[in-house]
Amino acid sequence: MFLEYKAFSRLKNDPKWIHLSQAKQKKASSKLKKARKSRRRLGARQYKNYSNEMLEIAVDLVRKKQISAREAARQFAIPKQTILNNINKSHTKSVGCPTRLSDEEAKFVKVSISAGEFGCPL
Repeated sequence: MFLEYKAFSRLKNDPKWIHLSQAKQKKASSKLKKARKSRRRLGARQYKNYSNEMLEIAVDLVRKKQISAREAARQFAIPKQTILNNINKSHTKSVGCPTRLSDEEAKFVKVSISAGEFGCPL
């Protein structure tokens, strides 16, 4: 048993053994770092924690002047500016560059949709 311990201690102090164990540690730590990057930081900004129905209810109440925009924002946990933007119809476009189809492509889409509804495969 003492010989095994002595052999292990020699192996442990061997530079090849140290290099191998450091490589394993680096791989393990890199896996941990990758997993940590994908998680959201504590207190990070949360996006859209409300449903569209709740937004519509809040907008209707503010339009009818039953409550103020600030009060609706507090009650429904929706940002005040989101409610005001929805009332004023600003920022209603979708995000990104709009897709543009040529006339031929638009006709092809129309024909393929009508053929699909008719039951004729193309």
